[in-house]
Amino acid sequence: MLSLFALVLALVAGVLDARGGKIPNWLTLGGLAVALALSPLGGSQGAALSFAGMIFVGFVPCLLFFLTRGAAIGGGDVKLWAALGACLGPDLGLAALLWSLAILLLYALFRAAARGSLFRLLAQTARHTIGRGDPASVTTLRFGPAIALGTCLVLLVEKFPALPLLF
Repeated sequence: MLSLFALVLALVAGVLDARGGKIPNWLTLGGLAVALALSPLGGSQGAALSFAGMIFVGFVPCLLFFLTRGAAIGGGDVKLWAALGACLGPDLGLAALLWSLAILLLYALFRAAARGSLFRLLAQTARHTIGRGDPASVTTLRFGPAIALGTCLVLLVEKFPALPLLF
């Protein structure tokens, strides 16, 4: 039940982020509250897994948010990951996070290559990595659609374990 809720939550957040560049608090905090409220339906282990998912899955984006002072990831993304972690638990939640980051990375590389700016993007990334980058040169991407795709992918593979064997 929480997997279906996570799917809907991720899809709505992805659409809202793609259209307006924001993932609203009513969606993220409301989603987190619903996930934590429904988690005891899975027994005492369900509640523990939900809480652990919220903490572990929300930790990486939260750390990224604070280390970059909000330049690398937005607060709505962080809260969405905490809510998705509460829905999916630590295992599926971290897998969705990993896939979402991979999807966003591939999108950024393909977009830069299509625009003819791949080498400039890689050079900017290198400069930022060593601490000499100009904050104004940062390329902004919306993470919500990648979160939706990563979550869909993980839930599809969870529901149909033989699916990756087809590729």
